Amino acid sequence: MGRIMIESDLVMRVHEKDSRQNLHKALSSLPAPSKEFEIVLSEEESKLLKSKQASETQSIITDDQADLDAGQLAEMEAAAEIHRLKQTQAVQRDLPRPTEINDKIMSNASGPEKLIAEETLYLLHYDAIHNPTEDQLVAQASGSKNSSVQHHESFLRDYRKRHNFHPDSSIDNEFSTESLEEARDLINNEMLNLITEVLPDKNNMNSEEFLERYSKVWEECRRRLIFCSSQGEYLEVKPRERRDDEKFASVKDQVDFFEKQFKRYLKFVITEKKKKEDKMDNKLKILLGGYRTRAQTLLKQIHETVDIIELTRIELETFNMLRRNEDIAIQKRILTITEEVNRQKEREKKLQAQYDDLLRRKG
Repeated sequence: MGRIMIESDLVMRVHEKDSRQNLHKALSSLPAPSKEFEIVLSEEESKLLKSKQASETQSIITDDQADLDAGQLAEMEAAAEIHRLKQTQAVQRDLPRPTEINDKIMSNASGPEKLIAEETLYLLHYDAIHNPTEDQLVAQASGSKNSSVQHHESFLRDYRKRHNFHPDSSIDNEFSTESLEEARDLINNEMLNLITEVLPDKNNMNSEEFLERYSKVWEECRRRLIFCSSQGEYLEVKPRERRDDEKFASVKDQVDFFEKQFKRYLKFVITEKKKKEDKMDNKLKILLGGYRTRAQTLLKQIHETVDIIELTRIELETFNMLRRNEDIAIQKRILTITEEVNRQKEREKKLQAQYDDLLRRKG
């Protein structure tokens, strides 16, 4: 019976092997599969695909938000630059301006000088409201009457009434860029004409020589004149010839003036040094950025290692203390056990002696 089962099993295996070989031959005789195929879509599916491709193309063409923000920022900067170019030269160059404007300069002027003085006062009052300096803001906050915004606005209202200005007019909408350029050209031409008139020798002296002579006079004036805030005017420091009808700067005015000059110079030096330090710091960040990152990583690892070492040291000291305590306890336990053993020996000895005595009595 067992033999028959073994033979039938062998027959089945041979039959399966033949079947696999026949199947392999049949499959190998089939032609190779072709990878070329064509997908045919319906009209609705093709329309949907075209609309999807068009929307993707439109989304690609749409500007990025960063580009839009950059364009808006550029437009804002251009508008701010146009607005800055329409301001006075004192505002454009960030020149110092008086905290208290003296409106009495028109009292002794006449003709063209009065017009120039009046226009100068108008610009000073306008800039004090719309483009105030730090000193002017401090003066306005202090509550000074001649430095208050109400005082400047009152002058501007009177000026506009005298000249029939529109109530809502301002420098930006009064003058265009072309008008300002034309006015600047007229001023430059007038300055050239004035230089030509005051030159002692028109043929032998040029504008550079005149500018050099003017610079010397300017430096002499700067050296000998200071602005006295207490009197609101420039006074001479060391007069060549003292006269009774002239005012001169007192020692207190000189100290105040030079103190302000020193503070201004100190602020300028600190600002310049800070700019240089920031610039150098940025260069070092770029140059040593990788080293700084690596140093920070290593420093963090060092701190972690130090913490682990400290924790390990505490654990070691704890276990050492436990070991010392355990050594002391072991000695105590040994003495206690030894004493207990000795007592047991003595007790056993006594009991053996009693037992021996009892045995002798019994016998």
